[in-house]
Amino acid sequence: MSRWSIQRLLQEHLDGYRQQHGMTLHQHKAVRSLMQCRTARMGSHAQYCEAGHLQGVYYNSCHHRACPQCQALSRERWLVSRESMLLDSVHHHWIFTLPHQLNP
Repeated sequence: MSRWSIQRLLQEHLDGYRQQHGMTLHQHKAVRSLMQCRTARMGSHAQYCEAGHLQGVYYNSCHHRACPQCQALSRERWLVSRESMLLDSVHHHWIFTLPHQLNP
């Protein structure tokens, strides 16, 4: 089974989407960042151990706020911080709209 990524989805389906729907400049820049994330087009950096031995060469990230690769750690940290705020009980949060006649 092949692994799907946002980059693969964009590579395979972006042209068809653009032809049907078009894209704003803002959307185009975001898509370009996501497609180039962690590829040679973003450049690379080397990581060394304390003894000075090369451990690996890694491609740079795009750091775009919509990028699932770049924001995974931030999203996980945010979720953990929110979980610590939850009540220690079973509860449900309901939101509903009242008819205008019942609004004060």
